[in-house]
Amino acid sequence: MGRHSRIYGIDNLHSALGDALMKTGDIEGGLAVYRDAVKAHPDQVDLRRGYAKVLERSGKVAEAIEGYTEAIRANPQTVEFHEDLAELLERSGRVEESIAEYDRVIDLLTDQLRLKPENWTIRRLGLALLARGKPGEAMA
Repeated sequence: MGRHSRIYGIDNLHSALGDALMKTGDIEGGLAVYRDAVKAHPDQVDLRRGYAKVLERSGKVAEAIEGYTEAIRANPQTVEFHEDLAELLERSGRVEESIAEYDRVIDLLTDQLRLKPENWTIRRLGLALLARGKPGEAMA
């Protein structure tokens, strides 16, 4: 692994190269960089997401949907992966599927909000409910 790989991370280097090629109009080159990176580093979930984004930008919608789905399979708790998929499904006219995916996003965000111990809003709400004599609601 080269010096830059250690500093920036494999996924960042491949993403930067793939994105640069796309911006210069070399769509096939950008796709090839991401495709090779995903094959070489299948554990790098952000590369899968980047590849899906590049597929989407190049008009390969069905492949992009599969790419986002693979990223979600690898890391189902990452909200951004679900948001990307929901937006693409919506733009593709697959409204019912996009609604289901947006619902997953809301569920994930709700769960994450509840799980954050530093979330003072939830603590303050609980204390306010307790002060109002509503311990059942405070514990929900």
